[in-house]
Amino acid sequence: MKRAWIVSLIYLALPFSAQAISLFSGNGFGELIPPPDAGPRGMGGAGVAHRNSTASELNPALLSSLKETTLSLTLNSELCEHEDSVRAKTSSFRLSGLRFSLPLPYRVMVGASVQRRFDMDFDIASVSGIADTIAYTRSIAGRGGIYSTSICLAREVFDLISLGGSFNFLSGYGIEEWKTEFNNPEVRPAVDSLRHEYSGSNSTFGVLARIGDAFSLGVSLTTPTTLKGELEVLSPGGTRSEERTYRLPLTYALGAAYVREGTLLIASGLVAYPWGNVSLNGQPRTRFSNTNRFALGAELLPAKDELARLFRKLPLRIGYSNSPWYFETARGRIGEQLLTFGSTLFLPAGQIDLSFELGERKGGDLRERVWRGGITLSGRERW
Repeated sequence: MKRAWIVSLIYLALPFSAQAISLFSGNGFGELIPPPDAGPRGMGGAGVAHRNSTASELNPALLSSLKETTLSLTLNSELCEHEDSVRAKTSSFRLSGLRFSLPLPYRVMVGASVQRRFDMDFDIASVSGIADTIAYTRSIAGRGGIYSTSICLAREVFDLISLGGSFNFLSGYGIEEWKTEFNNPEVRPAVDSLRHEYSGSNSTFGVLARIGDAFSLGVSLTTPTTLKGELEVLSPGGTRSEERTYRLPLTYALGAAYVREGTLLIASGLVAYPWGNVSLNGQPRTRFSNTNRFALGAELLPAKDELARLFRKLPLRIGYSNSPWYFETARGRIGEQLLTFGSTLFLPAGQIDLSFELGERKGGDLRERVWRGGITLSGRERW
């Protein structure tokens, strides 16, 4: 049936919910998630100047490279191996992003997307005592996140430059439960609950410049974000609430890409978060810091020879990312390094992008190993 792939992708998206499991997601606003699309993620997340990239959250001008009506969704799975005094491994499966784009006259593309920008899901636990002498267990469970719903416009100018802009509406919530469970069954657990609600907005403007057939450069700027929050604390001693206003400074991204005679693509990207002066209710917020996320990737482009072996008819990607977090814990700065791989399976009316990432996060003496897989299902059609 015509356009049946659109209905199929929407129904695929419905059953899944997001859940992250990093030890560090309880800090700040949680884990800051880069654009989830498996294509650029297979190249370390280098999606600022790669003209075939779908990571338009980093640079909305990239939307102009799409020429057909496109619908895509991205699913991610993640396994973390970490050490607290109770558990060693956690895993998750989540829907990370949904995107739609439509070509308009005069080389204009319009798009809409929903993406989870911050993950606040985590489980942390510790015990007092060992073996049969355990007196109590303390645990903190967090659930929630902040989502970005974006409307984007992009246009090509003279085949050399593309301009793009997006308006991004942010909303979300976070729920934390602090529990102390005693080994004595006659003592009831002590539970404190915190609920956060967030709303805000910002805008992103980007440029993609093509220098001949080989080079492209990209730059983007995201305006400062005013994020309003409401905190409610429920404890045995009573309930209290307060309103908060966070001010996040601007963010900017730079990137470059080079294609060698249609056989090899090399791309790099740098996203800067100068968040050291984040404010809360007009006052500087401690432990936020300036950070830069760097990505470098390469893609062996598919061979055009019909007699080539099967694996050479598919693109092969490899990448590296270095992503210090924007928040410092009491134990030290949180850092993340990942090595990534990816490929694409082409379909008559779409494609399946695949990515695999492995690496490590650490903050002070806390460490966790990360294995992450991603799949982006895309359907396209000329309307």
